[in-house]
Amino acid sequence: MSVSSRGRGDGEDGEARAGLVDPVAAALGVVASQGLPGAPALSSLDLDPEAADALVSRAVTARLTGPLLLAADAGEVALPEAAVEALAEGHRGALLWCLHLERRLLELLERLDGIDVRPVLLKGAAEAHLDRADPSLRTFADLDLLVPGAAMDRVVALLGSLGGERPWAPRRPGFDARFAKSVTVRLPDGVEVDLHRNLCDGVHGVRVPPEELFAAPAAVEVGGRMVAALRPEHRLLHAAHHAVLGSPTPSLHNLRDLAGHLVDPAIAVEAVAATAARWRGTAVLAVAVDAARAALRFDAPAWAAWRSAVGVTPAELAEVASQREDGSSFGRTRLAALSELPSRADQLAYLAAIAWPTSAHLASRGQRRTDLLHRAAARLRSLGRPTR
Repeated sequence: MSVSSRGRGDGEDGEARAGLVDPVAAALGVVASQGLPGAPALSSLDLDPEAADALVSRAVTARLTGPLLLAADAGEVALPEAAVEALAEGHRGALLWCLHLERRLLELLERLDGIDVRPVLLKGAAEAHLDRADPSLRTFADLDLLVPGAAMDRVVALLGSLGGERPWAPRRPGFDARFAKSVTVRLPDGVEVDLHRNLCDGVHGVRVPPEELFAAPAAVEVGGRMVAALRPEHRLLHAAHHAVLGSPTPSLHNLRDLAGHLVDPAIAVEAVAATAARWRGTAVLAVAVDAARAALRFDAPAWAAWRSAVGVTPAELAEVASQREDGSSFGRTRLAALSELPSRADQLAYLAAIAWPTSAHLASRGQRRTDLLHRAAARLRSLGRPTR
């Protein structure tokens, strides 16, 4: 298998910084960078047939079929005929699913109108329509909606009336509305709806004021209907939080979302940095910018200058690393969030959810109460241990 690339952008030596030695992974980074200023053309890739097949397979899995197919159709990259057919089929299937998701979104919005809830559209669907030259270049697999915490239980009940099911029962009554990052509901047709109360879990989630996310929203048209979306600087920060706090390894399509905002001249670096500082999330933003510049090829000189100038302490970086390690599990950083909560009542309610979740929640996760108590005690003890 052989693949090489010519041409560099702001992400020069990105593979080395990210520890990538897989040449197909490096080529996929070039695919993800398409449309960004300074991105090398896909014609710079030299692919043998085996590498081309592997690149197509990974593009389908990574939801990057759009830019690769566009380049193949334009003759910018040479792919074997069978690989192009597989690529086109994968992209066609992804687009059909996106259309189905958007139809379901319009139906849900009508239902939500009936209970006086106006959600904010997040992530894939919003990115596709607001931040891509062509929405077909950004496919997505589910629906993400930001709803007020006070409305969370009503919205979950509404989706339940449509046959939706939660994979996990709530930890405690009222927990979702007060503390959860999001609640997932799966509809009978396989559509997954993630109802977000905030941008992330753990200490950084507590620091983001949810009400601020609803202020001065952008608007996006989906199927002839105008839908609220996060304003641009908040979309950038959401992409940053999602990329580095959602899992130990950020996906390329999420990093591409972030990079698209980093190169947007309409988004002022100073305004975003000030908001991140107010949210005490400068380290999150810094780590996310590093991740995007390492994995992709693009020019963002203003953000490169900011990253060179900004100071992030080892303790802040360790806090981000700990939350990345936790991923979606209820780990150390979610316990540490206890000290960030604003009132004693919130702290007691949160602690009760940690120490004594409902039997329904434990059953839905295949857990026993005795095991949970032992783990919780060990984690609480670990909070007092000094880090090396």
